[in-house]
Amino acid sequence: MTTHTVAQLISELAKHPNVRASADGSGFIVRTCDDEHAIKIQGVGDEFIVFAEEWHEHFDGAEEVLTFVRGLLSGTIEVAVKFRGPTPVGHQVHALEGGVRRVVSASGCLLSPFWRKKTIRILRYASPEAG
Repeated sequence: MTTHTVAQLISELAKHPNVRASADGSGFIVRTCDDEHAIKIQGVGDEFIVFAEEWHEHFDGAEEVLTFVRGLLSGTIEVAVKFRGPTPVGHQVHALEGGVRRVVSASGCLLSPFWRKKTIRILRYASPEAG
């Protein structure tokens, strides 16, 4: 990811209220102002990876990343993380369209501690003003 691409993405994300974006050497971090959530974006060759503590997604270009992060910040995209005990073992990206939740991406571990209690946590990155 070039310095120009990082600057362009940070500039675009800075337009969102209640969001701070800052470079961190290997990419940049996007935080909601309440510091409840942080998303890191890294470029590896021609690929971008958006990730948080419990999930990650891969993208082919900066525009795809912007569309995804805009969706997270506006509340039209949320991430459902499945846990087995305290261990995250999979996630789904949901797009909310017209009040209907649609799975647009899913990922999981092939080997997970299936004997542990399963829980699902929905992660929402939108500020209260976005809704």
